[in-house]
Amino acid sequence: MATLVRPEHDITADNQGRGAVQAGASQGEALRFVAEGLARYKARDLVGAIDSYRQALASDPQCLEARERLGYALEEHQDILSEIGSARERLADRPDDVQARFRLAQRLETLRQWEEAMAEFASVGQIDASGRWGKSAQKMLRKCSLQMTA
Repeated sequence: MATLVRPEHDITADNQGRGAVQAGASQGEALRFVAEGLARYKARDLVGAIDSYRQALASDPQCLEARERLGYALEEHQDILSEIGSARERLADRPDDVQARFRLAQRLETLRQWEEAMAEFASVGQIDASGRWGKSAQKMLRKCSLQMTA
């Protein structure tokens, strides 16, 4: 027995409807990744935020919010890399500059370069053991070690 398709039933419209549902799902998934990226950014996890924004764009290449936020995050990432280079140049001339070393360690920590950040914070702690920078460096060392194990 043959199945008849009624002429008023448009199979392509039915498939387009499924496509719209899938597009809606990918938009929702993209927005979830954007929200995750925002949370990571607020937690000072720039690398994680960039990953989330990229996942959002993989889910929905038309997601303008993800595209804009990724652009800002990548620009900030580049700025941080420049700051790291400048701090290293300064430290080559003045290795006991605790402020420059602390700033370098913070920038490394922002990029999840835990071992390097911890080494720099440890150096700050040795140079300025009882001072303000040394005490702050000890706190940051604990924070980095927790981040490494998370």
